[in-house]
Amino acid sequence: ATEVANGTDPFDPCDYNVADITEPITAGQDCDGDGVLDATEVANGTDPKEPCDYNVADITEPITAGQDCDGDGVLDATEVANGTDPFDPCDYNVADITEPITAGQDCDGDGVLDATEVANGTDPFDPCDYNVADITEPITANVDCDGDGVLDATEVANGTDPFDPCDYNVADITEPITAGIDCDGDGVIDADEVAGGTDPFDPCDYNVADVTEPNTAGLDCDEDGVLDATELSDGTDPHDPCSYMPSSITEPVTNTADCTALIEVTKIADLFGGNEEGDTIDYTILVENLGNVTITSLTLTDTFMDINGNLLTLSSGPTFSSADMGSPEGTLVVGEIATYTATFVITQQAVIQGGVSNQVVAVGIAPNFDIIDDVSDDGDDFDGNTVDDPTITDLGCMMVFNEFSPNGDGVNDYLVINCIQNYPNNKLEIYNRWGNIVYEKRGYLNEFNGISNGRAVIDQNKELPVGTYYYILDLGDGSKPTVGWLYINR
Repeated sequence: ATEVANGTDPFDPCDYNVADITEPITAGQDCDGDGVLDATEVANGTDPKEPCDYNVADITEPITAGQDCDGDGVLDATEVANGTDPFDPCDYNVADITEPITAGQDCDGDGVLDATEVANGTDPFDPCDYNVADITEPITANVDCDGDGVLDATEVANGTDPFDPCDYNVADITEPITAGIDCDGDGVIDADEVAGGTDPFDPCDYNVADVTEPNTAGLDCDEDGVLDATELSDGTDPHDPCSYMPSSITEPVTNTADCTALIEVTKIADLFGGNEEGDTIDYTILVENLGNVTITSLTLTDTFMDINGNLLTLSSGPTFSSADMGSPEGTLVVGEIATYTATFVITQQAVIQGGVSNQVVAVGIAPNFDIIDDVSDDGDDFDGNTVDDPTITDLGCMMVFNEFSPNGDGVNDYLVINCIQNYPNNKLEIYNRWGNIVYEKRGYLNEFNGISNGRAVIDQNKELPVGTYYYILDLGDGSKPTVGWLYINR
């Protein structure tokens, strides 16, 4: 009666108004072909006339409606059969697509709509499989597809290639660099360059300690004529133009650095307790780097003999004491002085021969592997020659104890010259470093205690300042006067 009254066909179970239903539906029909019986749809509040309004859980019948309700290009019947969600446009199998994709979704967040990805053969579920030219949407995937440490969204925004691990701006890096690449070919992977503060795009800006890959840049960064790759292989420093092996030069040498390597050795003998058998001679050996490069592998070889050429043996040393710039034993930086010490306990043989002669040869290696050496001098700059003199210590009479400390403690307070009393006509003159006479005495008898009696510059009866002075000793016997140095230390 209601159907007739409302114009629907009482003999067609699919021709009715849902609002007119007052009785249980007994016809087992699925009028919209969505796989859910109309009775179930009415009971559960979905529209039995709308093939895209149903609950997947209610499906009991084959889906006969050829609909793609979520617009993902896969028919609902196929989605239900293959276990994907017919109402989720990002839940589908690409292989199941048979229809145009009408949903404007970018399921992987790579900035390319799924429809474009499917059309162009990239994977709509892989945020790293896309064509940059296809991007029309914001990139929402938090991915760094090339592993260069820069998110793809940032690379696209700043015009670098998100698929080229060597095309990025260092300032854009926000992620760990996972690509094991060395973009500038300097032998250091970009991750280590960024971590170490060097420029991954400058093949001459790197830390040698960070090199783990072959150097392929083909550059000579320090312009010493040797390629960096060769220097790394040789063990020389590719950033130091003075560190290279001459045999490895294959390029023009364009660096004008001064690579002079030069050392100077001075050996000084001190006698504080006397010059007889059993007394000790203390030697101080100074090795100074006068060049412009660091010297390494420094070693000392000591030749010790009496003054007649008979070999003797030092009692100790030479032993490294210190370097004034803090370098370890064997290394001297530019301008540095290393101090070594040695001792000799005076033997009867040395006394009989009248003295000992000692000379040291220092040998080191320059950065270019040149051997650098020097023979020690005795430190006497007033001997009238420029050669390296051995350090000779006379034993017995006429020894001048060069260093004394006139401080009133009763120890070493006077300038002592052994046996001077045997030369009553002697004359002693002492000068300061400016050549001014500060003390003179005829018939000297070891009474100089550091107080001036000079006639000029220094006031008489004044203590002389600490420092080095020079003396002339004339024995008054017709022999040549002796010239030497002494040191006052208070």
